[in-house]
Amino acid sequence: MNAEINQFLSESFPAFEADLIDVLASLGTIKEFEEGKELMRTGQYFKSTMLIVDGLVKLYREGDDGEEP
Repeated sequence: MNAEINQFLSESFPAFEADLIDVLASLGTIKEFEEGKELMRTGQYFKSTMLIVDGLVKLYREGDDGEEP
């Protein structure tokens, strides 16, 4: 288990149970993204999830013509 991630999760998500934090810390990684970075695309297979700790994320879905519906 990664003690640094465990402590980070405990401080950032105090409502999470200790067992959940342990699992997330053992499997997770901490990543930072540049402003404007696309995190996923419509139709992309996504085998994991993200916990957003700081900043803002814009969520939208593109229509078939590439425009926002």
